[in-house]
Amino acid sequence: NAHPRSLFRKPFFADALARLSMLRVLDLGSCAIGHYEMGQLAKVVRTRAALRELRVLGLSHNNLCNVALDWLSSVLQHTVQLQVLDLDHNMFGSGAISAFGRALPNTCRAVHLAGGVLDEDGLVMVRDTVLLGPSGVRSLIPHLSGLTHLRSLSLKRQLCERPGVAAGPGPSNVQARQLAVSELAKAFGELAQLEFLDLDDNEISGGEMVVLAPSFSRRLRVLSLNNNAGTDSDLFVRELCSALLWMILLEELFLSSNLISDAAVTSLAVVIENMTRLGRLQLDWNHINKPGTICLSNALAGKPMRVPGCLLYTSDAADEEEMASNE
Repeated sequence: NAHPRSLFRKPFFADALARLSMLRVLDLGSCAIGHYEMGQLAKVVRTRAALRELRVLGLSHNNLCNVALDWLSSVLQHTVQLQVLDLDHNMFGSGAISAFGRALPNTCRAVHLAGGVLDEDGLVMVRDTVLLGPSGVRSLIPHLSGLTHLRSLSLKRQLCERPGVAAGPGPSNVQARQLAVSELAKAFGELAQLEFLDLDDNEISGGEMVVLAPSFSRRLRVLSLNNNAGTDSDLFVRELCSALLWMILLEELFLSSNLISDAAVTSLAVVIENMTRLGRLQLDWNHINKPGTICLSNALAGKPMRVPGCLLYTSDAADEEEMASNE
């Protein structure tokens, strides 16, 4: 129950950490840790060869800001077995990701960065997931390929700029987005162990799907692309279908609010008919009418769906058609 600031100043604490050579989990969340305390922790790790077996380091809900990044990087360089780093709800700003990203060991499976400056929305934390805010996503991309054990990645609403974050859809922003998509595709190609990918709310166009889809991991079990295809929805689905052909392990596919038409869903139906492990398909709030619904039903005939009622194809157009028939 001692205040952490006084605790870190006591020699016995450093001695205790040094003796815990087999410690696997160190949770210092909500301990008012700042620059000084991170410096002391880095000193213990560096000079006393402590925490070499550490798997989980929790530093959430503290006062950590960019000035503490050098100390944090020093800690990461010496915790060579680290798998989970929890930095939720601190005070990092833009550029923080690249500063400590280079120090992350390749054993790392999860980096939690929800809350604080990086993520104004407070995204829901998913186990073994990287969660970032809009200012950090492009800084992290070059370091993603080093996280070879990463299982789950959530980049929800990260590629589209929000009001107040960017100056608008000018040429520089368009070019920056194109570069981010290209670099992201390259990083995806290195994440061979990735099983969960969330790209919701990124306004991914059909042209961008041409770049991204071929790099999706063949080990994916869950793919979420809700609320994306604002333009070129047919091209969006067509390129996705090309990628789905070799996603033989896929179990859940989320495609809500993508303006998917009957013509596009026909192409999708041909592919999912051969996806033997698919247990959940979500297509609500698209432009799928009766012909598309029949096509989907035929494709899914005899396929055991894991979640009751998981096939959702309700859309504005379908609702209007049903209302007209009832009248």
